[in-house]
Amino acid sequence: MAGAVKFGEDYAQPDADFWHETAMVGWRPDLKANLKANNLKEFAQSLKDTEQIDGEKYHYRTVLTDVAAMALEQQLTKVFLN
Repeated sequence: MAGAVKFGEDYAQPDADFWHETAMVGWRPDLKANLKANNLKEFAQSLKDTEQIDGEKYHYRTVLTDVAAMALEQQLTKVFLN
């Protein structure tokens, strides 16, 4: 899996994208009020900036795993978790 989306995943940084993503799944409801997205899909779609060029070393981003899971869920037409 590869993707170029810019996604901050520095857990020590309180404003990292990762923490905003956790608000979408209910882990950090205190952060949800500051976001325009209503759910995880909208949050993922809101990420427009890129940070990786084709052929560069890949680095993991949680949001890409979530997008892959949503695509599988849609194709299988079965909800894994709410």
